[in-house]
Amino acid sequence: MTTYKNPYREMKSPCAVALGTFDGFHIGHAAVVGEAVAAAKRLGCVSAVYCFRDIPYNFFNKDKMPLICDADEKKRLFREAGVDYLIMPEITSELMSLSAEEFLDLLSRTLHPTFVACGFNYTFGAGKSGSTDFLCKYFAARGVEVKVVPPVTSGGEVISSTLVRRAIENGNTEEAKKLLGRPFSINTLAVGTACEDDVPCVRQVIREGYLVPKNGVYLTRAIIGHKSWFGMTNIRTLCGAALHRTADTRLLRFPRPVSELYGRKLRIEFLHFLREEETFTSKEELRARLAADEAKAKAIIERDYT
Repeated sequence: MTTYKNPYREMKSPCAVALGTFDGFHIGHAAVVGEAVAAAKRLGCVSAVYCFRDIPYNFFNKDKMPLICDADEKKRLFREAGVDYLIMPEITSELMSLSAEEFLDLLSRTLHPTFVACGFNYTFGAGKSGSTDFLCKYFAARGVEVKVVPPVTSGGEVISSTLVRRAIENGNTEEAKKLLGRPFSINTLAVGTACEDDVPCVRQVIREGYLVPKNGVYLTRAIIGHKSWFGMTNIRTLCGAALHRTADTRLLRFPRPVSELYGRKLRIEFLHFLREEETFTSKEELRARLAADEAKAKAIIERDYT
């Protein structure tokens, strides 16, 4: 997959393009991108996704909405979905001031689309002035096929990034997995090691501006390169730093010292919420709780992942 950051760069060949914000890339988003990928195969052209690096809400508002996944994770997910080209520009005042028609003129001029897919609630242009009806009329006049993907629901609710955020913030990993079509994950550098009961854990600091599950202990899977290991991850807030939240992961059956992971990027998938955050009055109490956590984690692994 080729990635462009310049929104004014012209594609060399026609494409089938998916338009959207795609924060979290949940199964509703996957349906939109899937339409573009399928159309590209049918029409004999390349597939593309056009989305901004951040979400427009964060450009216009001081109370920032935490992102479900970062740009690298988005790229990985688009690549796995079969996308050939990703156009992911930074949000600028110039782009945000374009009228709905000017924005579509830009896409038409740079992407040369033969097919356009978007979600039912897609908006664009200054002040969200552009609707799916406007988009359909604009491209129909130019002989471009358009597919507006209807809402995808779960439990009677329309799947949205808001619904995904709620599940993750509540520690509901199973619901998040159902909405995303995969486990929720964090993807950041291991900045060092921590210890619980003298057992080393790998520590990651959650970057500000990104979504993090509620504090507590989770069964997780750590993906390092092309290999993975189950683990137990403790999400917590470091004392005296309210915005400084960390993920300390105790890897099960990891064959090497976890110190070797320092400075490497790890993807931690959240599989199951084990328990709330607790405080302990002695090492013995902590040791007993960790043993119980590990027994519970291994039982879930045996039941669901073997």
